[in-house]
Amino acid sequence: MDNSATMVLWDDDGTTLLPGQAAITGKANIAKWLDGVTAKLKGWRVLKQEQTFHDIQVSGDWASEWATTAQTVQPPDGKAAFTTHGKMLLVLHRGSDGKWKIREEAWNSAE
Repeated sequence: MDNSATMVLWDDDGTTLLPGQAAITGKANIAKWLDGVTAKLKGWRVLKQEQTFHDIQVSGDWASEWATTAQTVQPPDGKAAFTTHGKMLLVLHRGSDGKWKIREEAWNSAE
């Protein structure tokens, strides 16, 4: 839940496609959304995060990959931890600095 570290991975013009929400475009807008989410999750902790990436494709300065994910979280107030599963698709772009950044992201729950 380190929002600053997460946002380093994003392209300035990135777009996230979240389940049940309108697209969010632009690094600043994605950061604002993410800060809002973590503000609502005070006391929650991610105990374990696993992602297995599949079908990595690279074409010039563009790449795509999809992943299966599992995240175990601990709610506050001593409630039992639980694990959620999902899928994610990433489109990456290599900038003029040679670094790969997330340009587009889509994910959903497998539950």
